[in-house]
Amino acid sequence: MFQLFIRGAIGLAALLGLAAAPAVAQPPTLQIFTGGPTGAYSNTFCPPIANVLRAQAFQANCVNSAGTPDNIRRVLDNPGSFGFAQFDVFSLWALQNPEQAARLQVVRQDIGREGIYMVSRSLNSFPDVMDRVSRLSWVLPPQGSGAEATFRLFQRELPNAFGRIGTRQITNAASAAEAINTACNGENTVALFVQLPDPRNANFERITRQSNP
Repeated sequence: MFQLFIRGAIGLAALLGLAAAPAVAQPPTLQIFTGGPTGAYSNTFCPPIANVLRAQAFQANCVNSAGTPDNIRRVLDNPGSFGFAQFDVFSLWALQNPEQAARLQVVRQDIGREGIYMVSRSLNSFPDVMDRVSRLSWVLPPQGSGAEATFRLFQRELPNAFGRIGTRQITNAASAAEAINTACNGENTVALFVQLPDPRNANFERITRQSNP
């Protein structure tokens, strides 16, 4: 049986920005770093924010990226830019990098909430996952993505469970969609991804098709 488990929700640090941007005579072009081209950051959250900025005479562009860790780096490297971030990932990074974090401002952290999802074809419940967590194959979105960072946070904070998962049991797919497909076609395999709970999203449509062939 194909299963989708929802495990908790994480807030969005909606926009990160540098505390001090260089003074300019004309309104600057604002880069807003989002995530993958099919994700909620790129398609749901960024366009209306960019439109509001354009109405205030700014040039604002939504720029695809590899996700939260990449967005943090890009905002630090580009004064005056903004980036979306998963709040759990950003909070851990800020604890580990206090001096760099002091250069950033969290503009808003209430734009939306995302769920942490686990997908499996052969497991029936989240307790089943936890009972066998160290014996399963795990498929994550690409290296450097926010979802991968969430998984590493699980390993750090839950060492008696996720911390026992060996490196050979973990693979990175090219996208969340590919991770979901792998889990749908494998035994004892779980895909973990982070997503805004929007049933119109292609990943959820994919899950519906897989569970109702």
